[in-house]
Amino acid sequence: MLSAFVFAATAGQAQNNTVDLSKVSANTLPVTNGQILTGTLGINCRITIADGASITLNNAIINGTEELNQSFNYSGLTCLGNATIILEGENTVKGFYESAGIFVPDGSTLTITGSGKLNAYGKSNACGIGGLFNKASGNILIEGGIINATGGNYAPGIGGGKNQTSGNITIKGGTVTATGGNNAPGIGSGEGNKGGNIIITNTVTSVTATKGEYAPYCIGVAGSKSSTCGTITLGDFVTSESIEGESVTFTPSLKSYNVVFEANGGSGEMASLTLLPGFPTHMPQNAFTRSGYKFIGWNTEKDGSGTSYANAEFVTDISTPGSTLTLYAQWYQGNMVDLSTLTGNYEAKNNDILTGTLNGNYKITIKDGATVTLHGVTIEGENDENYAWAGITCLGDATINLVAKNIVKGFDSEYPGIYVPVDKTLTIKGTGALDASSNGVAAGIGAGWSKIPCGNIVIESGTIKATGGNGAAGIGGGRYSSCGDITIKGGQITAMGKTMVDVSGSKAAGIGKGQDATCSKVILGYTKASDYIIANGYIADKIAIDEGKTFIVEGNSTQTYTSASTINWETLNGKKLVPSPSAYYTITVSDAQNGIVKASPLKAFNGETITLTTYPAAGYKLKEFIVKDNNGNDVTVTDGKFTMPEGNVTVSAEFIQEQTNPGTPVNELAETIDATKVWAYSNTIYIETEADAKYTIIDLQGRMIQSATTKSTHEEIQIAKPGIYVVTINGKTFKLSVN
Repeated sequence: MLSAFVFAATAGQAQNNTVDLSKVSANTLPVTNGQILTGTLGINCRITIADGASITLNNAIINGTEELNQSFNYSGLTCLGNATIILEGENTVKGFYESAGIFVPDGSTLTITGSGKLNAYGKSNACGIGGLFNKASGNILIEGGIINATGGNYAPGIGGGKNQTSGNITIKGGTVTATGGNNAPGIGSGEGNKGGNIIITNTVTSVTATKGEYAPYCIGVAGSKSSTCGTITLGDFVTSESIEGESVTFTPSLKSYNVVFEANGGSGEMASLTLLPGFPTHMPQNAFTRSGYKFIGWNTEKDGSGTSYANAEFVTDISTPGSTLTLYAQWYQGNMVDLSTLTGNYEAKNNDILTGTLNGNYKITIKDGATVTLHGVTIEGENDENYAWAGITCLGDATINLVAKNIVKGFDSEYPGIYVPVDKTLTIKGTGALDASSNGVAAGIGAGWSKIPCGNIVIESGTIKATGGNGAAGIGGGRYSSCGDITIKGGQITAMGKTMVDVSGSKAAGIGKGQDATCSKVILGYTKASDYIIANGYIADKIAIDEGKTFIVEGNSTQTYTSASTINWETLNGKKLVPSPSAYYTITVSDAQNGIVKASPLKAFNGETITLTTYPAAGYKLKEFIVKDNNGNDVTVTDGKFTMPEGNVTVSAEFIQEQTNPGTPVNELAETIDATKVWAYSNTIYIETEADAKYTIIDLQGRMIQSATTKSTHEEIQIAKPGIYVVTINGKTFKLSVN
């Protein structure tokens, strides 16, 4: 019960409905409809919001006690039923002992609106806004304001607390930032919590969700097998999978893109994937099969000449919003080794393909003279003197072909990520990426510590990041350990050496010699206009630029570096060396009517292949590409590709209107039901119905293709793969054939 003083103060303030929290002296404060909370709460007080009440926070501060005192086991604000909070000014609400910033009871809905700001913090096991430990919570609806919500350990910023159930989370407006505690997402279910649906609409300003430490997702479930949540809707994007990534931001401007999987000689079916820009995800496991072949990954080109991706690779922004990317299955008839299945050391033989994550402390070697492919490999060695070897050890001359993304870290600290013996040569090439590093004091690629020198290193292509340990080069020698020749013929290279502090001797190079050691020579070159070299920690002093090659520091074409240059390499520490513009030609893309055309790359040498991609406007299709050389002559385009001539080119495209006849619906039911009409033509499903109608599209296997709300009375949905689809609109069902 309120003290007489507080009761009198509240009664006296009823005329203007304002409660000054700084004047509250009782241990409970019931807040009723229409009241305004302001000021700073100075005591441990349980504040409740009456069922059905709408209240205002106006520059209110409720800082829950930091004391571990179960006597104060209540939230900063406790809703007793349905409630609305209107935000004005800047407000802070922090839970007391192991409680939420704002608690919403099971079966009720909290609505937050207004133009003000709210900072909400939950204590351990409790949310900033939502649930708390072992107590079921209700629905949360955010319609406006600037919201910053932070959860305690095992609880999200917005959502359900630990070990209970929670309702739906709907964010329709405002700017929302939600951060999870340990093991918990920014928005969603706490550890062991069974949550409802999460809906973020296109009417918000922005919503940012950041996962807590050790949490697997930023939106969705927590790091616990018993944690669940319903579907997640982000604008027009609907998924039943939790959203990965350290932190993601959704804005209404985000437009999804589709990824379609093509068997490329195999058999089986795989559903297409819908992705949002900036939202990382694991691609699905391959479901195709091909007799006599092994699946080795995906590629943007049938022949494997495009960009490669490993099976179930973690990807972000692999295509353009509004587009459809086709990934072709890649098949191999040779020996494929999944490192995750190894139970001992393995010597890779010629034509082996290595894939997967090495789960044991096993020594991986490459046989003398062998060419081996790394396809989505992860080797992260344990730093232990019992495992005195590199991440990968070449036993002689070797070639490594890179496909997809690969990580290789040495084991014992004195050994490099990848080692090649003295007087032997390691060649690295391919279209994939490699992140190679030491586990202590050796090179990323090259020599180990002290008495572990290395041979020659040749890099022809690929995206390479090489990081040396203390006293070691990124690519090259270690401290007291020499290296042979290093030849960079191409690729996108970032190499970081590290000099031991307070130790005399020469500096460790990004590319070249280690500290207190020697390097035979370094030769730099390039094969594509997109190649570059960054050396953090200097480039070795015995250096040469390949004959006929000219480098500049990116953005400074007035200073060139050639085979005849006298170079102070220390001035280039950390700077990006790129081919001089005079060495390559440019591709200029002109505006096109009724569509967009893009070219990749936009600069190239004579003979390089340029890939063109188009995005026609609704109702239009590509008629032809228009590519001209610098003399106005036509350049031949075949299957969306052309060979770069000796000179600059311009690119455009002509788009023409598709056939106006929308086709004939194929329905098991009537063509029109209660003024709702659905039909299919080409790869598009057309819907005519009232605005804001909820619709779903599934295939005959029951897989959800799209679930959204119509934006107008006419909706057009592009379908990635031909087939039979079932469309349900406000309970009305149609069956369509999409060609």
